[in-house]
Amino acid sequence: MIRSEAPLDDHTLPHVRISLFGNCNFRCTYCPPWGENSYEIAGKLSTEMLLEVIAELARQGFNVVKFTGGEPTLRKDLLDIVRRTAQLFVETRLITNAWNLRDLAGDLGAAGLDSVEVSIDAIEPEVFDRVTKTKGMLPRVIEGIDAARQAEIGIQLNTVVIRETASQVERLLDFIEDRGNISLKLLELVYYEFPGHDFWRENYIPITDVLPLLEARAHHQQWLRPPGSFGTPMRLFELDGGSSVIVKDGTIGAVYADVCQDCPLFPCQDGLYGLTVTIEGLLKICKHRPDLHMSLRDARQDINHGTINKAVSCAVQRYESAYYQEQAWDPDELARREPDRVLVPTEGLLRWYRTPDDIPQSRLPIIPSDTDGVS
Repeated sequence: MIRSEAPLDDHTLPHVRISLFGNCNFRCTYCPPWGENSYEIAGKLSTEMLLEVIAELARQGFNVVKFTGGEPTLRKDLLDIVRRTAQLFVETRLITNAWNLRDLAGDLGAAGLDSVEVSIDAIEPEVFDRVTKTKGMLPRVIEGIDAARQAEIGIQLNTVVIRETASQVERLLDFIEDRGNISLKLLELVYYEFPGHDFWRENYIPITDVLPLLEARAHHQQWLRPPGSFGTPMRLFELDGGSSVIVKDGTIGAVYADVCQDCPLFPCQDGLYGLTVTIEGLLKICKHRPDLHMSLRDARQDINHGTINKAVSCAVQRYESAYYQEQAWDPDELARREPDRVLVPTEGLLRWYRTPDDIPQSRLPIIPSDTDGVS
């Protein structure tokens, strides 16, 4: 492992992910319940409090916001939130499954949305249905993508490359080249404690497996760095028609900070990247570590600017110790052993799964009878 002891040269702040809605009408096999950063939902922030949090994030120097969920387009006040956010931030993005996008794209563009990131892991209907656990949704998703193009909203497709979807990459390249001016981001399967280690081990394939295909079709390559240089440097492949492909390969290296050093999952795939505001009002710098979460509510669960300011300031201070570590994460090592568990599954989490076999009970810690959620 190679660590750069000095802080990042161009270190500013990462992007912010704001979860707007707890539920989703898709149930993608690789995604934890309630989205990539949520294992439990205790009650959502009001619009008023959420807008106060957004304003404080802008005051403290964050520039890029990504709205996520669950599925954020299911929130009724989405347009009001996007409109206000676009006035405060350099870039406002929306991560969506695009099921509702065909009806909202025009209004979202008018509200100031810069771009959408559409989660689409397959372009063949049968594979799409299996991965998303839906039936017949793909045509509507494609209609949403086309509606965003017509509204002149920037489009990035996000594809998680697993054994089930690797065969879809070439057809997705055809799709973006045919439409033009669309970016496709290929992501490696990230380990989450839920769905769990067994799922990761059975479905993970190295993202480098798709590089020969991209190199054969690209006419130019370059490197990209995420906002604030947090996360992992990524390869950009330029294709015909103004389309492009971004590849995230966590084995290259990632950004960590002092709070990572004692973590049982260190060094993890993602490292320390975007700040997350959860639907229930937690501020997270790590999706794995409940001990690092900060509450945006005061003891009475009311709006309190002092509480919000303190939580955001604490996150900013933690990012100040950031450093880049090369070749930090080793998939072979993760495959050989199950990492230490740092999350206790709640009753709500366990109810999410359709059958007890979805989470092997022999690997679950004993849940105290008074456990009501992760705090």
